[in-house]
Amino acid sequence: MRGVARSNHIDKRPTDIDWARLAAYIDGEGCICIGQKRVLNGPERKCTSTRTYLNIIIANTDPRLSEWLRDTFGGSIQLHRPHKNNPKWSLGYHWITGNRQAKWVLEGCLPFFIMKRAQAEIGIAHQNLCDYGKSAETFEKRTALRDKLSSMKGLASRRRIIPIRSEMTQEVVA
Repeated sequence: MRGVARSNHIDKRPTDIDWARLAAYIDGEGCICIGQKRVLNGPERKCTSTRTYLNIIIANTDPRLSEWLRDTFGGSIQLHRPHKNNPKWSLGYHWITGNRQAKWVLEGCLPFFIMKRAQAEIGIAHQNLCDYGKSAETFEKRTALRDKLSSMKGLASRRRIIPIRSEMTQEVVA
């Protein structure tokens, strides 16, 4: 895994079509996540603090998508080499943006999201809290948002939203 190129978002001016495309890619192939990292300091490398951070990742095997994302919205590209034991896997390209730049991306995509609007709102709320310092209370709120975002993901969360096939056929028959 290695960063290929990095670009800042400050000089970027995406169009509404660019924002809509990005929202679709995040909805379909992207991940909005809040990670947590321990900060290790001193000669003994002991954990002195913990921080949370907002990330957006879009993975694809075609480098043109990641390059367009970087050129249009900033961020960086990381290469992910296929597993040595599986020749069917291709080289992967991950476009990544984080923290304030990720907040800017989520705010721009917000009107266009279909599936991940609630996740985006949590990411924005988390990043807003990052500007309020490092108090224990603020950290607890950021951690609670991280846990809420995590609970929204996975099969169990989709079952609450999408009807099971048998329910769909019963509606059609009725």
